[in-house]
Amino acid sequence: MLKTGSNPLKTTVKRPGKRKLETSYQTLIMKSIQIKIAKEIYQVVQNFAKINLYQVFSEKGNFEITRTRSNGTWKILAPGNSSITLPINTLGKIIEQKFDVVI
Repeated sequence: MLKTGSNPLKTTVKRPGKRKLETSYQTLIMKSIQIKIAKEIYQVVQNFAKINLYQVFSEKGNFEITRTRSNGTWKILAPGNSSITLPINTLGKIIEQKFDVVI
């Protein structure tokens, strides 16, 4: 297989005897930001650009959060430690601003 093309986000793969296969790597780009709230630093990672799933890493533990498309509320999917409270609404507002989440 030969990769061609000048755009690093789109690659056309030529396969001998078959049609060209064009793949977009735009959805594979990982976004990451650091948020500081009340002396706590949170690292927020979005692995796939088109999915509303975010991983939050902090000293308290690791969490996965998401935003519902219907009403825009944020919720914790996989809490690392259930006894820890997370400023989910504040994190959600900052994520919406930094990652350009459509409300």
